[in-house]
Amino acid sequence: MKRLPILSLIVLLFIAADLSAQSTDITIIHTNDMHSRMLGFSPNSDYTPYTLNDDATRGGMARIKTIMDTIRSNEENVLLVDAGDFLMGTVFQTMEPQTGFQLRLMKKIGWDVVAIGNHEFDFGIDGLTDIITAANTLGEIPPLLLSNINFSDSLPDDDRLKELFDNGIITSYHIEEVSGLKIAFFSLLGKDAYEVAPYAKPLTTKDQAETAVKMNEYLRSEHNADIVIALSHSGVFTDDEGNYILEDVEVANACPGLDLIVSGHTHTFLKEPLVVNGVPIVQTGAYTKNLGKTVLTYNNGETQISNFEMIPVDDSWLGNREIQNIVENQMEVINKEILFGLGLRADSLIVETSFPVSIDEDILLKNSNLGPFIADAVYEYYHKLNEDVDFTLVAAGLLRDDIIPGAKGMQYATDLYRVLPLGRGSIDKNSPGYSLAKIYVTGNEIKSILEIMQIAPSLSTSNMPYWSGIRYSTHKFRAPLDNIYEVEIRDPYKGWQKINLSKKDETLYSLGANAYLLEFVGMIKDLSKGILKVTPKNKNGEPINGVDDALIDLDKKAPGIQEAKEWAALMDFCAGFTDINGNNIPDIPAAYKLENMLVHKDGSTFTDASLLNDLNPDIKNLKSPVKEVTASPLKVFKSGNGVTLVLYAIIVVILTLLFLLIRWIVRKIRK
Repeated sequence: MKRLPILSLIVLLFIAADLSAQSTDITIIHTNDMHSRMLGFSPNSDYTPYTLNDDATRGGMARIKTIMDTIRSNEENVLLVDAGDFLMGTVFQTMEPQTGFQLRLMKKIGWDVVAIGNHEFDFGIDGLTDIITAANTLGEIPPLLLSNINFSDSLPDDDRLKELFDNGIITSYHIEEVSGLKIAFFSLLGKDAYEVAPYAKPLTTKDQAETAVKMNEYLRSEHNADIVIALSHSGVFTDDEGNYILEDVEVANACPGLDLIVSGHTHTFLKEPLVVNGVPIVQTGAYTKNLGKTVLTYNNGETQISNFEMIPVDDSWLGNREIQNIVENQMEVINKEILFGLGLRADSLIVETSFPVSIDEDILLKNSNLGPFIADAVYEYYHKLNEDVDFTLVAAGLLRDDIIPGAKGMQYATDLYRVLPLGRGSIDKNSPGYSLAKIYVTGNEIKSILEIMQIAPSLSTSNMPYWSGIRYSTHKFRAPLDNIYEVEIRDPYKGWQKINLSKKDETLYSLGANAYLLEFVGMIKDLSKGILKVTPKNKNGEPINGVDDALIDLDKKAPGIQEAKEWAALMDFCAGFTDINGNNIPDIPAAYKLENMLVHKDGSTFTDASLLNDLNPDIKNLKSPVKEVTASPLKVFKSGNGVTLVLYAIIVVILTLLFLLIRWIVRKIRK
């Protein structure tokens, strides 16, 4: 009889051992950089959410809802998370401060926690506060995270956002309890993300690697978290040798205790987890094209990835009708409040194209036909508004989508808006899109602007400039910041005209661009370490106090300033093209095909004058960023600003000293 208790004890020990060996799977479905892609694209005219296998579009919230319902009906312990930049990128963002639509929709679809990225600040701190407040007032929203932010003690600009923290609407961490496990989340806003969020100031960020270490320790020690996941809007990328670099790699190296980093910001498609220092990093690319599915298996305090896949959000999934109806209803709100006043609807058919007009930061940015296309659009818009400009500028980083033919070639207003969706009004902070402005500069200052913009792409591909109405010539053997020796402006009546680059010449020329870009013109002195200087002026040659003084007013008779928009310039440009094939829809001229663009010696492109004018005689603005690249010794110092002269003087001094040294050594040897 005494053997029974011993036998029972042995059985209990085996049961306990078996229980301890049981594992728990947690499925993390993750998104990043959705940028308000409510519909499948591109183009939107091809999107058919209610039928299968008949379009090539990717994305769409209705499809995501179907995918999530399918996963949650077949699996337990499923969490849906986002790593930031859920806003900004389509016409749907335009009513966010008033409606907070997207956060409410994300809650309805099933997001469990959401990080705040840099583009959430595009409407400014008050704009973000308005968006969150409206969403929270009109419905339910997911938990929002912003973990490495410092609020200003001296400036009141971020006080309203701080109230959201104080009220627990935004937090530094969030914990989900699933199957007896505590899964803790915190977020990171990376250094680069913060630097490209100018409207986030006076907020500042804490170092994300240090924050990760502290949050991981805090969540495990104070909240007994079993699994800790960082939603990091910092990013990963590959260098020229194929090695993964950037900030989330640094976070993983600094904090090996993390169980997972859901990465964002860099729009990187990781087809499998990147494991750094034992920490897996995942990122889905961008724009709701894919959902990432990472299954974490927890066993005895250890967590590892047991399954990973990328789920394409494509036409193999039927869209959820309820979600699609909600999206379409919001589109009608945008039509009524924003687009009708411009004579547009979201589904207004603006133009058609048989070829892509695109930009790709992974290839040679000079060979983009989208950049010159947008520069031309802006140039023509100024002239249509009787705001004649001598030349215009756009930058690659502000061009957010391509114009893709798709199955039909038809481009809605929503498709064109996606190309230039960023920013807000300079005065009316709730008006969507960057406003256009015009400043005046001298010929010498134009040279300075061109010099800076020549080297800017080496700092970031986003800085790649595209011009309209101007061309210039460079020298192979001149110093940086003094490489240009000749500049020409295109006169509508006289053709290309050389301008005087001397500091003594005070003739003024006008530069048109969006207000965000023109802010940087006044910073050229700082950017060039004092070597170059540009003072933005009005037409009378008087320095302006800021770009707000230079905004284009659509109706000078109305009170205030009716701000002209860059995205409106694109739509107007496209609507003015000639119908080539007789279907009463304007066609993008074949001159904008990349293969029909002239190639300069430096590899950059500009449109063929004769072809463009043959197809659309109304367009007289042509691309010609670099007229000539020369090595002529006669032009080494032509129109120089002194930098090349100083460089050559230094070289002469060094060579002279070297010659004297060699001569002295030879004499010593002979003695």
